[in-house]
Amino acid sequence: MMHFAIYLPDWNSLDSVRRSHNNLEGAALVFFALLVGFDALAHLSSDKPRERLFEKIGLCCFAIAVLAEIVAYPYGQRNDALSEQIIGSLDAKAQSALGKSDAAEGKAKDAGAKADEAETKSAGALARAQAAERSLATAESDAAKAQAASSNALNTAAEAKQTAHDARTEADSFEASIAAATVELNRLKTPRSLVNVPEVISKLQAFKGTEYELCVFQDDESIEFTKMVDAALQGAEWKRKTAERVSLGIPAIRVFPNDLPIAACLETGVQVHIRTNEPLAVLQARPAKDQSPTTQAAWALLSALASGIAPPNKNNVGKMITLDPEPREGPLMVSVGKKP
Repeated sequence: MMHFAIYLPDWNSLDSVRRSHNNLEGAALVFFALLVGFDALAHLSSDKPRERLFEKIGLCCFAIAVLAEIVAYPYGQRNDALSEQIIGSLDAKAQSALGKSDAAEGKAKDAGAKADEAETKSAGALARAQAAERSLATAESDAAKAQAASSNALNTAAEAKQTAHDARTEADSFEASIAAATVELNRLKTPRSLVNVPEVISKLQAFKGTEYELCVFQDDESIEFTKMVDAALQGAEWKRKTAERVSLGIPAIRVFPNDLPIAACLETGVQVHIRTNEPLAVLQARPAKDQSPTTQAAWALLSALASGIAPPNKNNVGKMITLDPEPREGPLMVSVGKKP
């Protein structure tokens, strides 16, 4: 696939590759959303031909979304390859700067040697002036020239030292850039995991018995991280509920071998959905003691995950999302989206 991907547009620029990858991912999300919309229209339609038309359009949207994900895959691989090339280039520049620094230090030593030689000539000229009064004028002239040469050599040495200092500063800057790029690359390649699991479980045990459902993004990293989140919730004695149905056209993923498949989601990071007819702003303004047990549990879960996910990222955990109850309040939903 990567051999054929060479002919894709925007292939040789890291910025264009990232932009193309993000556009394709965005397009996939849009068509998944259209799929959900047309699926809902098909369920609501009482006209059989129109219902079948909506279902066909929804399937087309699903196919386009899957195609966009497939096309986005080589761009993601290319993004990693170009990032590694940039890091290699920065390393080469740092090595070159270090070489320049060593050369500058060598020039400084040569300049110091020239300064010593000039001072020797100056001393000899003064001695000759004392020995021969008749050549006093010539000797003084020689001494003045030698002193000027010494001054020039000292200036050259000072300039060489400054050049060496500047080269060292530039090398340090390149090394810092390489370190920052390496940290970011490692974060992108490292799958999410839960750290301080006992602390996370301890925070959630106050709400043991809370019922929850799961949905997950369709990639291996999100599925494995969903299993970690579920294990922590089970450790805190929360109760996982299996959704009674998965809407037609929405992909279902089997995460747990002995359980029914769970619905796929299109989100990024971890989100918590609660079923309530109150706006999120009202819930945020209300004191915790006055909120429902399910809402309190949702806030606690978001807080525990915000400090318990590695590698750290400000977008690992998103905000709470409120859904209208259908037709009554039910378990909260933990949505494990794509790694941000």
